[in-house]
Amino acid sequence: MFSLKNISSNDSLVAFYTGFPNYETIVALYHFLDPGVRGENINYWLSGKEVAGNAKPVKQGRPRSLKPVDEFFLTLRRLRQGFAELH
Repeated sequence: MFSLKNISSNDSLVAFYTGFPNYETIVALYHFLDPGVRGENINYWLSGKEVAGNAKPVKQGRPRSLKPVDEFFLTLRRLRQGFAELH
């Protein structure tokens, strides 16, 4: 599986895919953004519409299959390299 953990020991791969110099820098930014343990602090586009009488927005769409850290890595990878969704 292509994930951040699999390339974390190789700084040249980390820099190639993300533009960050090393794994520690990415982890520091990830913790600064604070997505929560299971991504509860992440707001996806149009996924949290409020339902009348409910104080907390209901997340819509299918459940996420990736960990938030891997979603973050794949977003960085796509922004850096411009890969198509097929990759």
